[in-house]
Amino acid sequence: MKWLGIAKRDDGFDPGMFESSAAYWTSLSLRFLRAAVVVALVEEIFWRGFVMRFCMDWEGDYWKQPFGRAHWRSYLIVTGLFIVAHGAVDRPAAFVYGSLTYLLCVWSKNLGACVIMHAVANFLMGMYAMAYGKYGLW
Repeated sequence: MKWLGIAKRDDGFDPGMFESSAAYWTSLSLRFLRAAVVVALVEEIFWRGFVMRFCMDWEGDYWKQPFGRAHWRSYLIVTGLFIVAHGAVDRPAAFVYGSLTYLLCVWSKNLGACVIMHAVANFLMGMYAMAYGKYGLW
């Protein structure tokens, strides 16, 4: 079950630790803002906007590489690093998500689409964490 990412996820950020409802809602709002906006934007700029291009031409001018150009090397490196950046229990899901985002990037050639996909995924994950008490996802 752990390998499938269905491991117990009790440890993590629980906004219920605050006694004040203002602190609860503020911390929860900031957590969602961070996950769905800041993390989505920064990670996609890094993974798709920089690393994906850098992998295709690290000895030349990688900024001249067109955004969304498909190449097996960039897929393997970017997706592999994305997997390694996540915890062991999340790696199968990181492989699937990283592959889908790579395909979206290549298909749409639009960084905004990747950011929106990441934002929606993180928002839904936050909703799931709150609904089922899987605070370890945070």
